Amino acid sequence: MINQVDNMPLSYTVNGKPCEPQSFYRVACHPQRHAVVEACAGAGKTWMLVARIARALLNDTPAHNILAITFTNKAAAEMRGRVTELLASWASLDDALLRQELLARGLFEADLTPALLARAQGLHAQVLAGRGLGIRTFHGWFASLLRMAPLSLMHSLGLPSPYELLQDDAEAIALVWPQFYRAVYADEQLLADFRLALAVNGRSNLTEALTNALAKRVEISLATPEAMFNAVHPVAKAVPAFAVCTDLQRALAQMPGMAQAFRDAAVSLGASANAAATKAGAALGQALDDADMQAVCKVLLTASGTPKQKGLMATDPGLVLAAQDWAQDWQQAVHQQTCVEHQQRMTRLSLCL
Repeated sequence: MINQVDNMPLSYTVNGKPCEPQSFYRVACHPQRHAVVEACAGAGKTWMLVARIARALLNDTPAHNILAITFTNKAAAEMRGRVTELLASWASLDDALLRQELLARGLFEADLTPALLARAQGLHAQVLAGRGLGIRTFHGWFASLLRMAPLSLMHSLGLPSPYELLQDDAEAIALVWPQFYRAVYADEQLLADFRLALAVNGRSNLTEALTNALAKRVEISLATPEAMFNAVHPVAKAVPAFAVCTDLQRALAQMPGMAQAFRDAAVSLGASANAAATKAGAALGQALDDADMQAVCKVLLTASGTPKQKGLMATDPGLVLAAQDWAQDWQQAVHQQTCVEHQQRMTRLSLCL
């Protein structure tokens, strides 16, 4: 690992150890060494990559065996132009200036034989006469691999042959939506998922979520359904206290320990001399009789889900605190279940894109 940091006294390091610039470039520009270069924008990473390409050519590497990959066509064209300019400049330099150029790119003085200098001066013509350097974008490189792939492989992957590499896929994405809606309306589960997602999230948010999923279609296609459907922890893992509860809306019937904690709190509140506590106890008792967990939480918790302080006016505040803990856990379990259902719903819709 080699690092370059601007505007610092010790601005170069190799494997974490400070070094002189010349030592740094001898490592960074050496074409037979594996290197990861970390540096800020404008620090000279492209310069070093161009130097490595030139050094590889000096080592008798055929130009068409060198591959440099960038993110954009503009960056690829710039790098290709800089390599060409460098080699063209070497062709016109005298030996003294050429020696300085090669020393700056990590070569040792002992390496600069007359034969090497002559080779450096002839690289430009050699590259022009050959098949050219492989300076490509990621998309362009992978497209060239697909063009060389057997038709049977393309067919097995569901890829067209021949095909066109799109620089802007907006037009192709627009064609996806009619197919998506036809698939949704042809499947009862997908239609139910879509309608519920629309009701819960609104059209704008749902469209944005599906558009983001479409942008990640490669990752989605490579992921296993199991990994996608289980991306959000189930209630049993997120809130272990509710692992035995199969229906959160019937939690009072399924979890007698929780129901008893609420009844104990209701009795303690009802026995208090404080009027507000007594009223809360009566409301909690009614909520339990109605098996209404939302009403239970309304008595014990604030609108933001935090414990109400007036519960401490009960004859035994500890009973109320225990009941409030149960109420908070139930709300967390409901939220977790909502997240799980949303994740699975959006996964089914995303797989349909």
